[in-house]
Amino acid sequence: MFDDEDFSKLTFLPNGLAQGGFFLVGGPAGNHAVIPIKTTDMLLSVQALEFAQGVPHDVHYLGDEFTISADGVLNNTGGTDTTNMFLFVQIALAPRD
Repeated sequence: MFDDEDFSKLTFLPNGLAQGGFFLVGGPAGNHAVIPIKTTDMLLSVQALEFAQGVPHDVHYLGDEFTISADGVLNNTGGTDTTNMFLFVQIALAPRD
């Protein structure tokens, strides 16, 4: 899981911004816990690798249906059920204190 300790491994630009990516196990449409994303971060893309009978089957771009709805929450309520998928999420991290 992507956590606060992982921030020490990122390279931040002089203005404090950094870009990061992580994998997330999919699930039903709705809230997905992703600590420590913040509402001040910018979601760049969400790509889903779909599995069928345990074998990678298809790749989907789902960035248009996801938002960072609260600190620590990635949301796609009303969107695609990502069960049996791995999500690759890329974000631009806002400066941290």
